[in-house]
Parts: sequence; C-alpha cells; structure tokens
Amino acid sequence: MSSKHNFIIHRFEEFYRITEVLAEGFVPNYHAEDLRLLKDSKEIMFMGIPMVSFGDIEDTDISEFMKNADPDYGKYAILMKKEWALRQRWMSPVWYVTDDMLKLINRTCKALLEYGIVGYIKKYTSEWKGNPYNNYTEREWRYTVPITEVKWIFSKEDYDTWRKFPHLHKRPAPNEELKKHALKFDIEDIEGIIVSNKKDQEDIHKFLNTTEFLSGTKRHLSPAEINRLLDLLIVIEK
Repeated sequence: MSSKHNFIIHRFEEFYRITEVLAEGFVPNYHAEDLRLLKDSKEIMFMGIPMVSFGDIEDTDISEFMKNADPDYGKYAILMKKEWALRQRWMSPVWYVTDDMLKLINRTCKALLEYGIVGYIKKYTSEWKGNPYNNYTEREWRYTVPITEVKWIFSKEDYDTWRKFPHLHKRPAPNEELKKHALKFDIEDIEGIIVSNKKDQEDIHKFLNTTEFLSGTKRHLSPAEINRLLDLLIVIEK
C-alpha cells in the first residue's frame, strides 16, 4: 500500500458494484444534500446532486479501517490514487461550512449553482440516524456533474419522489444522461480493490477473464493486465 493520504476510497454495499465500476467506470447518481438552515425551510438549498463520493481516510492500515468503519457504507471498496483524482474535471475535496457561512451562501446561491460550486459544499455538522454527526470526519472528495450538463433536483419533495422514499431500498439506477458522464480510469490509477473473502477474490478473477469492457472502453484484458489487477486485491476476511 502507498503511504498515508495517497489514495481516496469509494465503498460499496454489494459485491457486484465492484465489477460494475470496473466495467463502466464510476457512474454518477443523485444524492441528497441538505444545506437548509431550517428543516422546514422552502429555500432552494435542498438538492439532489449528480455525484460520485470518495473518502480521504487517515488510517494507514486499510484492513483495520474496513473492519472498524461504519458498516452502512459497505464492506467492499475501490481505492483510487489521489493523483488520478486531481486530474479529473469536476472533482474536488468538499468544502465543509458552518451555519454562519451557510447564511452567506444562501444569498449567493444562484451564482454558486451556475458555476457548480454549490455541489462541493457540505455542512460541517448535521444529523445521522437522529444523532449529531461531524461530516468533516469523512474528508469527502466529490465528483459532480454541473447543472449546465444534466438536470439537478431542487426540493426534498421532488428528491423523495425520484428516490421513491421510503419504499425503495436502493436508489434508482442512473439514467442515460448521467451514464454519459462516468468517471473513467486506467489500471494504473487504481490503488487497491477490497473484497471480503476468497470467494469474492475468485469471482473477480472470473470477471476479469470474461469482461469485454474496462472503465467503459470495449477491450479484452491481457493476461499481464489481469495479473496486475489481481495483485491489487485486498481480502479483508482471511
């Protein structure tokens, strides 16, 4: 593994999402961002933003991090080199702001929307499962697709309708417009691929030998490329 802070992590709840990303790239989807100062506010600052999120973790032992991390984010992951992230258009660390700063942001919301900046803003503290939560601990990096490229969602009611909340467990699949903005990568951009057990490792091997795509590009992987990717596997449960 590389030294501290040289990679960012994207986690998954289901194993199939790893092979999906390897085949298609990171496809953005709508995620809720609540920047309202009051929950019942009619301000435009509740949004469904098309994005892909990553975490910049501090733990140098990735196996221990995955064992101890919040299980709601999933037990599978892909680690991407930070130098890859820095090359991506529309990718940036998130700006965590206090309520006083949010008041100023609300006054300039239109301009921030126009330039896509609001997509990288997050409250410093919020609630998670009914308890206060410090968002800053996630050290989030975010890839967003600006409003000039795809439609955003601009109210909690519209977001819940799209999300079919609370009836649909999983969020709806990305639409075709969002798929056009998938984050692409090459093998050398990947720092690691985290799976749970030996069976997952075997399933990744089968996938790499049969896939016709890598990160949205139609191609068959060479034996050398397959071995390079297998060398990146990190099995958490021995």
